[in-house]
Amino acid sequence: MDINKITEKSIVVAAHPDDEILWFSSIIDKVDNVVLCFMGHKSKPNWTIGRKKSLSEYPLKNIHNLGIDVAEVFGSIDWQNPIFTEYGVKITNNKVSGEKYKTNFSVLKKKLAYLLVDYHNVYTHNPWGEYGHEEHIQVFRVIEELQKEIVTLQQAALRYDSQKRELQFLVGFVV
Repeated sequence: MDINKITEKSIVVAAHPDDEILWFSSIIDKVDNVVLCFMGHKSKPNWTIGRKKSLSEYPLKNIHNLGIDVAEVFGSIDWQNPIFTEYGVKITNNKVSGEKYKTNFSVLKKKLAYLLVDYHNVYTHNPWGEYGHEEHIQVFRVIEELQKEIVTLQQAALRYDSQKRELQFLVGFVV
């Protein structure tokens, strides 16, 4: 299979800086764009500073940072009895608030909706977040939901002109 064909009109959507290298290094230089979702970490400001510095020195220029603060929910799932939700996975650790996690779902969806419209392939995290990372699961859930919505929008936006024998866009997408 030709790698150039499967990465044509493609984008990587990764939760955190370094995920694009850990999970997508074999295609990172072949896709059109890379989107990193979460940047800030309020309880660990040095992480935020380090992430921003590493991106300023990033060798590829096709990277886009959404700049969303992490929800700080890592390790907050009961993996003996996980409960998957529309926004990712239920946060069951009582010491951690799941509200920021729920809010991040809507923020991610809104920010990614227009970015993904023109791509044929979206490479992202798997449904269980590789090793169970809550924000990886959430990114997958957002992409999964947007996939359904974008296909519906694209289908609704097309009309077949039988005289010209072509499909025409009825509406445009604005970023």
